[in-house]
Order: sequence, then C-alpha cells, then structure tokens
Amino acid sequence: MLDAVNAERAKVGLPQLCYNKKLNAAAQAHSEDQARYKQMTHTGSDGSSLGQRVTAQNFVWSNVGENVAAGQRDVASVMEGWMNSPGHRANILNKEFKFFGMGYSTGGETPYWTQNFGNGASEECDNGSRIDSAYTSSPMPAASTAAPKPVTQTPAQTSAPATPCPSSPAPTEAPTPAPSQAKPLSRCPVN
Repeated sequence: MLDAVNAERAKVGLPQLCYNKKLNAAAQAHSEDQARYKQMTHTGSDGSSLGQRVTAQNFVWSNVGENVAAGQRDVASVMEGWMNSPGHRANILNKEFKFFGMGYSTGGETPYWTQNFGNGASEECDNGSRIDSAYTSSPMPAASTAAPKPVTQTPAQTSAPATPCPSSPAPTEAPTPAPSQAKPLSRCPVN
C-alpha cells in the first residue's frame, strides 16, 4: 500500500512518505474496530476521533489525515477508489504529510481499509517489516461501499477538562462528515 501511495505522489512530484509504526498501529486498530462492528466510519466505536487514536499510540502530531474504505478486495481497487475521490486524493497527495500507516481487517467477507497520514517534528520513519504483501493477494468479494469523506485534523488550540472513558463501545452513526475542528484529545484506549 505504501508503494502505491508513493507512486501516486511521484506522479505529481511530491516526496515519498515513510512507514510509521505508531500510525500503522492506529490504522490497524481502527480497521479491526470497523470490521468488528461492520461499519465504515471515521469515528471509533468508543467515540474516538482520528486525533485521539493516533495520540493513544503516542504519535506526537501537528497534522493528521485518514482515509477509510470497505468492500474493495485489493490494494489496487481501494487506491483507485480513493484517487477518484477528491477528498481522499487530497490526503494521499498532501504535501504536508511525511508519515504513513495502514490497516486492513475483514468483517465476515467485507474488507475494511484505513490509511493514516501525519507529520510531527519529533516523529521518525520506521523502516521495519513490509506491510504490503498480506494485503495484495487474498481475493475478496468485489462488493464495494462508498467511503465517507476523508478526515484531516490539526491539534486543538485549547484543552478541555478530561472526559471519562466509556466503559463499553457506543454505537456510531454511519458515516459522519469530517469534523471542521479537532476535538480535545483523550487518552481513552481503543478496543
């Protein structure tokens, strides 16, 4: 998946993104959450936002973005869908992003995909194991679900009082529009 993202960025003269294990962990957890509840959304089943999920993985960020999709059976198909959507394409081609992570999980026979993008002055590239091979060869049903609008967040300017973490996952409405402003960050764990 990272190779496909970087190929699209190269076409327009943008620098490559690098793999970041914190963004990857947040993306993978979100894909698993979506698969568990069989719902494609930018909001976690616990009410978490993208910013909260990457912060929970200790990613110190100044800007983050997320693309989600469900139903596409391989990287080529999901990338084609995202590149044909102006908002998702904007995240993939955002010149401010430096780091990348992705998640993939199945709910029954439906694959759920998450791309996380970000930047942060103290973050580094993780040149560990490749994450592409497991997601390119297993055939899945071709049913496709339209993705909600992509999300891009910047840190909140003021902090709000801490809100207790929910004790059980709350149902979410499907799909929600991208927030206009980041919510205060929380340290609630992602299930």
